[in-house]
Amino acid sequence: MRLLRARPFLVDGVLAACLGALAQWMVWSGSVAGPRVAMAALFLLVGFPLVVRRRAPLVPVVLLITAIAVQSVATSDAAEGAPLLLPALASTYAVAAYGTRRIAAAGLLVTLAGLGVQIAFDPLARTAEELWAAALFVLLVAAAWLLGFAVQGRREATELQAQTDRAEEAQRAAISAERVRIARELHDMIAHNVSVVVVQSVAAQGVLDDQPARAREPLAHIERSGRQALTELRRLLDVMRAQDEPKELREPQPGIAQLTALVDSVRAAGLPVTLQVDGEPSQDSAAVGPSVYRIVQESLTNVLKHAGHARVNVRVSCGAAAVDVDVEDDGPGRSANGAAPPGHGLVGMRERAALFGGTFTAGNRVGGGFEVHAHLPLPQPR
Repeated sequence: MRLLRARPFLVDGVLAACLGALAQWMVWSGSVAGPRVAMAALFLLVGFPLVVRRRAPLVPVVLLITAIAVQSVATSDAAEGAPLLLPALASTYAVAAYGTRRIAAAGLLVTLAGLGVQIAFDPLARTAEELWAAALFVLLVAAAWLLGFAVQGRREATELQAQTDRAEEAQRAAISAERVRIARELHDMIAHNVSVVVVQSVAAQGVLDDQPARAREPLAHIERSGRQALTELRRLLDVMRAQDEPKELREPQPGIAQLTALVDSVRAAGLPVTLQVDGEPSQDSAAVGPSVYRIVQESLTNVLKHAGHARVNVRVSCGAAAVDVDVEDDGPGRSANGAAPPGHGLVGMRERAALFGGTFTAGNRVGGGFEVHAHLPLPQPR
């Protein structure tokens, strides 16, 4: 059974050969009126065309009925029997099972018309017994057509269910990807400002008792970082709520041009940072600009979290084909003993690089400290 399902055209070939041979046997055994050679040539249209019943389901029906009608009219002695009934059942089933609704209806009408011609030219179809036999022949053909129609409906329902399942799976995948993207955006936008707030809070607490006036500057940084976090959070929520708004109405995401402001805010938090941008950002770099900004932002956030007040050097190299980002610090680096698995920050940076077919590496430097390198290829015009 599995072999038959795997090779349906082989099944059709065997079926066509068997029923075609049966029709030829019927001719050469003398069961068909008329010249045998002519009838044998005519009855090649019976059975053998079933080999294309899946690809052209209307062809076997039309050819079968043509052979039956021509033989009946030419000899005034219509042939009958199982060698004709079986191809008629197979052809009628195929036209309903493998054809469209219109083809199935056309096949049924052609079949009924051909059977009408056969009955009209059958000299034996005059008694009640022969008329009942003809009616049974028609009912069997109609039952085969209905069976094929039911199989076609079940096949369509199965395909429709499969399409629904694929659509639901695609929807679930899209929702999951959107959740990951939102989580990454929230982490990149909020974690940096919260880290600045934490650092400045520690600084303010250190001078609050002895030098209250000096606490104002860290508190001002806390206020600015908090406001910036709220602004970015509102922007993200606005984009999520209004996906159908024109792009020009949305606030653009930060890019390479905003790195200076980012570094200034980190310097204000007490982290010594140097920024070096080599080359002039091209128009194509606007596509990777937000990812460059977020990678630098997350790298500085990690320094604030794990390396205290280490010195940091940020270098962005803008080329014609790619943008390279290097962030190095001289802090203690990451301990190899019992190190925690990479958090959302490193995973998010790696995903941002992979989004453009780039590469991302992060690890301890040979001479001490930690380094991050990202290579982001620019979209090339087709």
